[in-house]
Amino acid sequence: MYPYTYKLSLRIRHPEFDPQLFSDTLGRQPKRAWRVGERRTTPKGDLLEGHHDSSYWTSPLTPPDDSDLPSFIRRTVEDLKPHDSFFRHIRDTGGSVECFIGLFADSVNIGVTLTYDLMAALGSLGIDLALDIYDYKVEEIPSP
Repeated sequence: MYPYTYKLSLRIRHPEFDPQLFSDTLGRQPKRAWRVGERRTTPKGDLLEGHHDSSYWTSPLTPPDDSDLPSFIRRTVEDLKPHDSFFRHIRDTGGSVECFIGLFADSVNIGVTLTYDLMAALGSLGIDLALDIYDYKVEEIPSP
């Protein structure tokens, strides 16, 4: 077992596109999504002041087993390769795509190496990497 657990999600932001396009194209349902101009809400649906200035969509990427983080990222890159032109289109029209990683330490000190070829594979898809590191067990932190 690794001295950490992790959660991944794919996040897309765009100044104009309807997030339903992201679901339809990727064949994934979002955990949370909103369209530019919609009223802001909390995750529970309570109204907040203001409206969203861009569209947002996020969907969890669930590891099929107890893979180490680099192995799962590599598998995710392979799964997302068929959508590389879609990701480029999002970027070319002012949006962004990122792989968000929540890394939860089960001990005081952990280390994970993301090799240059893995980072290059993410980069070739136009996917940024966002990494949050927590010194808690995953059960104690809400999902990203």
